[in-house]
Amino acid sequence: MSGSQAEELGAGPALAGLPQPRLSGPARDAASRLGKYGPAFLIGHLGWAAPSAGAAALLQALAEKIDPANKIAFFGAMSTAGGVCASAAMIVTGALSDRTRSRFGRRKPWILCGAVLAACAMALIGASDSKLWIITLFAVYKMGESASVGALFALMPDRLASNQLGRASGVAGLGYLLGQSVGTFAAAAFLTTPAAGLAVLPWIFVLCAVLVVLLVPGRSSLDRPRRPVSAQEFLRSLRPPSDKDFWLAFAGRFLFIFSFQMVLAYNLYLVTDYLGLTTKAAGGLMSAAILVFVAAAAVAAATTGRWSDRWVRRKPFVAGASLLVLLAVLAPAAAPETWAYLLFFLAAGVAFGTYTAVDQALMVEVLPGGSEGAKDLAFLNAANALPQILAPGAAGLLVTLLGYPGMFLCGGLAAAVGAVLILLIKRVR
Repeated sequence: MSGSQAEELGAGPALAGLPQPRLSGPARDAASRLGKYGPAFLIGHLGWAAPSAGAAALLQALAEKIDPANKIAFFGAMSTAGGVCASAAMIVTGALSDRTRSRFGRRKPWILCGAVLAACAMALIGASDSKLWIITLFAVYKMGESASVGALFALMPDRLASNQLGRASGVAGLGYLLGQSVGTFAAAAFLTTPAAGLAVLPWIFVLCAVLVVLLVPGRSSLDRPRRPVSAQEFLRSLRPPSDKDFWLAFAGRFLFIFSFQMVLAYNLYLVTDYLGLTTKAAGGLMSAAILVFVAAAAVAAATTGRWSDRWVRRKPFVAGASLLVLLAVLAPAAAPETWAYLLFFLAAGVAFGTYTAVDQALMVEVLPGGSEGAKDLAFLNAANALPQILAPGAAGLLVTLLGYPGMFLCGGLAAAVGAVLILLIKRVR
């Protein structure tokens, strides 16, 4: 195996249940230096998170303009279509990324091309008032986003040793949080003109993808062994691992993300309908809430990732973050007040920052022996996309049957169940 091949393979298969990666020579030297990859992780995750966060509010505002009587059903249809396409695209493009042979490596072409596709699709959404066309374009956007983000996530096990994963996950989480902040502030400025916001925001994704491609050291994959390319072989490669710990990690991540997605699925409507604010005032409160959330999450992400690496522990941090969500929802469930809404974002920020600083490290280390890298991580990352299919519908049903307080409590219970499943994992401490 050549030096470039060793570094491309990185720590992926070696991380499964082992305290140290099976790396040597140039690969170990390259994998031990987080410094040159940190900026790429930060910028890359900021790039996709900003338009994703902004789109949630802007698409709700657009739905209210196009069909105010059926805005929840319309937005729910968009979320469902986007979630289905994102999950499928994440797995398929992950498998294709593992097989990609180019002078730019396996991941860079997907990071950049996926971002361009996503940006073009989102920019076109605001140019139409056809609900079917908007839903279709949003699905294409999510497919491009999944292709880019899946390849970005795969860089971590490709290039880093296990004792760097917590800090790398924390840096990536900080980038995501900054992107959420940028996207939410930008969306607040465009709430009355959502089409314009949808045309501007996605190009942040492309700009950041270009920077990632330039920052990440080049590693050609042309000399890597080529696998059979028959349709039968490719379909066989799409199968997920049949491993208990792998699926416990999947379910734990799904329930944590599901709890957040369900509580915030209709954030704009939550502020206007539950708290009683006007649309204009809602933008100010949402901006203040995201500031509280990002500040709390950034502090948590900056500290817990390092602690996780130092103590060689992942499960207590991830499970603890999930349990904190249950506590966070109690305030808005008890009182439809601005202070309760902000208190939720404070506690949820600590939970999310802790979770995102360690979760990706746990997902890499839970991969079974012989894992194929991007494809198997794609199944775990699909747990981020699948809640988009179920959460809006579940939230709408719960609000109809139990009101917003009932929806909050159900979201918190989902996160608590996720914590239990994470603690049942045996291969990761």
